[in-house]
Amino acid sequence: RGGTETLVVATTVGATYVYRIYHWPYAAPQTVFGFTTCVFSAAGPGGAVNDLCDNATPISVGSTCVGTAGTVAGATQSVAPALCSDFTAASANDVWYNFTATSTSTTVEVTGAGDADTGMDPILEVFSGNCAALVSLGCVDATLLGATETLTVPTTVGVTYYYRIYKWPYVTPVTADAFTTCVFNAGPVGTPPNDLCGSATPQSLPVGGSITFTGDNTNATSTGDALAGSIMDVGGDTTTVWHAFTITECATITLAYCGTTTLPAVYWAVLSENCPANDDVILFSAGNFTDCADGNATITFANVPAGTYYVPVRGEPATAGPYTIDVSAVACVTAGPYCDAGATNLTFEKISNVTFAGINNNSTGTAGYEDFTSIPASVVGGLDYPISVTVSGGFATDQVLAWVDWDQNEVFDVDELVFASPNGVGPFTGTVTVPLTALTGVTRMRVRLHDTYVGPDYPNTPNDTPCGNSTYGQVEDYTVDVTGIITGVPATSAQTWSVFPNPGNGDLTIQYGGADAKVTLEVLDMTGRLVHGDVLGMTQGGQVMLPLAGRLASGTYMIRFTSDRSVHEQRFIVR
Repeated sequence: RGGTETLVVATTVGATYVYRIYHWPYAAPQTVFGFTTCVFSAAGPGGAVNDLCDNATPISVGSTCVGTAGTVAGATQSVAPALCSDFTAASANDVWYNFTATSTSTTVEVTGAGDADTGMDPILEVFSGNCAALVSLGCVDATLLGATETLTVPTTVGVTYYYRIYKWPYVTPVTADAFTTCVFNAGPVGTPPNDLCGSATPQSLPVGGSITFTGDNTNATSTGDALAGSIMDVGGDTTTVWHAFTITECATITLAYCGTTTLPAVYWAVLSENCPANDDVILFSAGNFTDCADGNATITFANVPAGTYYVPVRGEPATAGPYTIDVSAVACVTAGPYCDAGATNLTFEKISNVTFAGINNNSTGTAGYEDFTSIPASVVGGLDYPISVTVSGGFATDQVLAWVDWDQNEVFDVDELVFASPNGVGPFTGTVTVPLTALTGVTRMRVRLHDTYVGPDYPNTPNDTPCGNSTYGQVEDYTVDVTGIITGVPATSAQTWSVFPNPGNGDLTIQYGGADAKVTLEVLDMTGRLVHGDVLGMTQGGQVMLPLAGRLASGTYMIRFTSDRSVHEQRFIVR
């Protein structure tokens, strides 16, 4: 008695409608019969029935998605456009819906009408609170024309929530305004609000800083976590909840469960770049599962590129409970001014030693990329030098490659690949020929170990180029000092000196055709190390025997004759 009745109906502009008013006939006769009445536009200026939050259309919550047709035709903007999936529309001509939650996690969907060329591009935002004090629970604009936006939010049973739908206002207007929308339970009553990766709101993770994820995986489900048949589709009792973070530059990411009292029996040691997850995941590297003082896991992911990543938290019903994850990011070691390169997983094969032209480095294997440019090699253009790379934890599909920037343009060009091993576990050995065109001075050598495997047994991205990441392996950089080149021998010099036999066993005969001279003789191995030296008095047309058989190992050497008139260099081979 004495109250107000309100009815909102769909109307057509210009049409006439009739309404009636009557009263309830109580048993005790009434003595008051007066009332006041009014008619006003419920839809706002644009004409959409649910143009305003106060006139939100109720939607029932189902167990699956049952679509309700709607349209943004005639809608006006009631709330400013939101930042959704890193995008903000120029306007938000929105329509409104509400639902009353029946579980602790609820999914809202909207699908734009039309196709990928002319359809409606929907944007979805969900709110708690009431129309006078709305609190955004998240928004999504991850798809394009005619596609579906999905948002899963934590909810409280019996509480009413609101959501709005608007479309992206393209410069060239898209005429499609229709859509279908639905609301359904993301899981059974009591399911964690982050049971699905789509319900994980990415947090910004500053490189050089950290964030903390907390939650409870009690009553988590094993559905909706991964694409069927993918590496994460294990089903059964393997339940998973999700978090997400975003980094804006390459970083090494560490997840630490220190302080969590209820442990999962097994940890997920992956980061997913997709939701739902598939085989394109980043696997842990240098993982230590007993780092924390309380025995909990610490999981490390090396050289993670900028982007958004989903963090699965694994559990089994018998071990579910509250958890805490501290997530930290450390900037990747860069190779500047050269392109960055490395590997994202260091659990298996690593470079353990590189030997080349004075380098003999036992490496630590603690990162996907390691900078050893403080360790130099010394080479001479025109000579050959042996190279050896040893691998720890090698596989039959592993390969080692090396590049040297001979022209010093800070780019590893295609023709600067100096070594490519066959596949195997190593050690890998070969010969590097220093071109006569190599510029004198200091430059960069890059050594890459990677796994060439492509197949169904495990996810792997090989990389046989000098830039970018492979899944497994490692990249190391060194310095190469080109101290000079073997000078071209003019015809007169070639006639002056002769060394034979070549190849031979090491015993050499030197014939001299120039004027009488005092000559310094040097024999160098391919590392540039002096292995024999002498001072000779040479007479024109004379011969000198150099007995080196048994004193020189098999290989290539350089003999250099220096007088006050000239320098002559010549390679010879000992078999």
